Amino acid sequence: MKTMLIADDSAFTRKTIKIFAEKAEIKVVAEAANGTEAIEKYKEHTPTVVTMDYAMDEANGIQATRAILEINPKAVIILISSLGAQTAIAHEALATGVKTVMKKPLDSNEFISFLLNLPD
Repeated sequence: MKTMLIADDSAFTRKTIKIFAEKAEIKVVAEAANGTEAIEKYKEHTPTVVTMDYAMDEANGIQATRAILEINPKAVIILISSLGAQTAIAHEALATGVKTVMKKPLDSNEFISFLLNLPD
């Protein structure tokens, strides 16, 4: 079964992502409220996929993504940001190695479709 780490400082957003993940038959194994916690939870659980908010305390989404990709260069990371997919942050995230950038609020169909198409 595919597993997920949700990294977002908003409890509401984490809950929403968890609901979508369950619809895609992905088990949420950990949640993190900041970038540093996301890195630690990744080390502990090595999930199939990580959703990463950009604006978080301690380490932002780009910094946490870089650290996770140092641990596992093949990690699948989705940056989810209210800043949108056409910003300099989105371009930096893609250059860093995230698989895709999605805008908040999440489009449930787009997000679930992406999850369902992840390789095993």
